Amino acid sequence: MLPTLGAALFEGGRLVDADRVLTEAIERSTGNQLLEARARIEQQFVRLHGEGGGSVTEAESVVEAALRIFERYADELGQCRAWCLRAINDWIQGQVAKADEAWGRAAEHARHAGDERELFEILAWRASAAPMGPTPVAEAIGRCMEIRDEVQRSPLAVAQMLPPFALVHAMQGDFDAARSLVSEANAILGELGRIYTVGLAHFQAPVEMLAGRPTAAEELLRSAYDRLDEMGEKALLATTAAMLAEVLYAQDRLDEAERFCQASRDAAVAEDLTAQVTWRGVQAKILARSGQHEEAAAVAQEAVELVARTDLLINRGNALLDLGEVLRLAGRPAEADAAVRAGLELYEQKGDRVSAARARSKLGATGLG
Repeated sequence: MLPTLGAALFEGGRLVDADRVLTEAIERSTGNQLLEARARIEQQFVRLHGEGGGSVTEAESVVEAALRIFERYADELGQCRAWCLRAINDWIQGQVAKADEAWGRAAEHARHAGDERELFEILAWRASAAPMGPTPVAEAIGRCMEIRDEVQRSPLAVAQMLPPFALVHAMQGDFDAARSLVSEANAILGELGRIYTVGLAHFQAPVEMLAGRPTAAEELLRSAYDRLDEMGEKALLATTAAMLAEVLYAQDRLDEAERFCQASRDAAVAEDLTAQVTWRGVQAKILARSGQHEEAAAVAQEAVELVARTDLLINRGNALLDLGEVLRLAGRPAEADAAVRAGLELYEQKGDRVSAARARSKLGATGLG
C-alpha cells in the first residue's frame, strides 16, 4: 500500500533509492508544474516510510500546494494522490475518521480518472480504517463486505482488505471466520509474491492476540520486522516493534520486550501515535514489574494522554488497561479499577466483545469487580 513510483522502488529493497530518483525528477521538472507537483507528492509518501519517518507537517504543506496546481489543471489523478497523502498524514496522527474521509475524496478522483488500480488500493485502505477507528464493529463488518464486493476484480486489493475484515470478526469472537479470511489473504499474496505481506501482520497479529495466542502473533510480527529492517522502512517498523514488545510481554519475556520498546522508540516519529502509545504502555508495565511504580505510572499516564487526542478507540482502551495494570501493581486498586472501567467503555463503544470481556476480567483482579 505504497505510492505508485515509490512502491516499485520500495519492492526493489531500499527507500533511499526512491527518494533519490524523485529528487532528480523534481530537479528536471523546471517549468512543468504538474510534473513537479506529482513528484513532490510521491516523494512525501516515500519519506514518510523512510529513515527518520519524514515530517507530517512538510507533507501537509506539499499537499496544499499540489492541490492548487492539480485543481487548476483539472488533474484528477494528481488530486487523488494528494488526497491519499493527506489521508496517510491523518492516519499517522491517529485521526482515522479524517483519514477515511480523505480516502473517500481520493476514491472519487480515482473514479473520475478511470484509474481502477488506484481506486482499489484506496478502498483497501478504507477497509483498514474499519477496525482501527470509531466505526462500530457491526457497521465495520458491513463496510468491509461492501468493499470486498467492489474490489473483486483485483486479487491484490482483496488480499489487502481481508486481514482488517478478519480483525473485526475477531473482535466479535468469531475466530474461525477471522482465520479463514487471513488464510485466504495469505494464499493470494503467496501467489502474487508481493511486499504487502509485511504490513498485513498489523492486522493478523491482533487476531491471534484476541484469540489468546501471543506466540502465533510473535511469529507474524518477527517476520514482518526482519523484512522491514532489511528494507530500511521506518514507519511500519516502529509500530511493528511496539507490537512485538506487547506480544513478548504477554509471554513474560520482559528483557526482549524492553529491547523492542527501545527499537520502536528509536524508529517512531513524534506524530506516529500508534507506535508512541504502544511502546509506552509496554515500557510502563515492565517498569512496574521491577518495582519502579512512580516512573511506571508517569509513562502509562503519558500514553493515555497521547492517545486521547485520537479516535483510535481500541488503542485508547488498551492504554487505559495498561495504566490499570500499572496502578494495580503499585497497590492502588481503586485507581486501577477506574482506569479499566474507562477502557471497558471504549471497547463497548467500538463493539469489541473480546476486549470488553478481557477488561471485565481485569476488574475482577482488582477485587472491586
